[in-house]
Amino acid sequence: YPSVESINYLGTVSQWNNVSIGSYNDVLSGKIVFKDNPGLSFLYWGTCGSALKWKIYSNGELIINGSSLMTNWSSSDNYYAPWYNYRSSIKSVTISDGVTSIGYNAFYNCTSLTSVTIPDSVTSIGDNAFEDCESLTSITIPDSVTSIGNSAFRDCNSLTSITIPDSVTTIGDYAFSGCASLTNVTIPDS
Repeated sequence: YPSVESINYLGTVSQWNNVSIGSYNDVLSGKIVFKDNPGLSFLYWGTCGSALKWKIYSNGELIINGSSLMTNWSSSDNYYAPWYNYRSSIKSVTISDGVTSIGYNAFYNCTSLTSVTIPDSVTSIGDNAFEDCESLTSITIPDSVTSIGNSAFRDCNSLTSITIPDSVTTIGDYAFSGCASLTNVTIPDS
């Protein structure tokens, strides 16, 4: 078979985010050309919950779409998030409305991650979710979140600012341990 150089997708990047891609479609990796952003390439994809899909683009953006809990991963069992092998290229994460939790170790050691968008549908941030995200500088936790897991932001060395809403009732052990640059923490009155 001849090799495929490019595949023109006539929809937008936003529309592509809602396309469900089955197994054994590796030919799509790096080949999709978008009409609204021809310089952007679609690189990797997969699932990360019972009804959640993820996609990584050449600009370093990881987008998670769907409606369910995110899977919990365990680094002690060498069971990492499916994007773990691409973690050094992830610069931003956008979690769509409908995702209800951020799983354990979800973005562990994503050392190039600088920004995260968390929707109001998320109610919990799992253990070690952002541990060792050394380029993350600030994060706003939405009002829907009630719990922040153990070591959730541990060793985020560049984290300077975090806003914790009134809805949070539990902050786990070592949640912000090693955040040496943290200078601005906005916490609830209660």
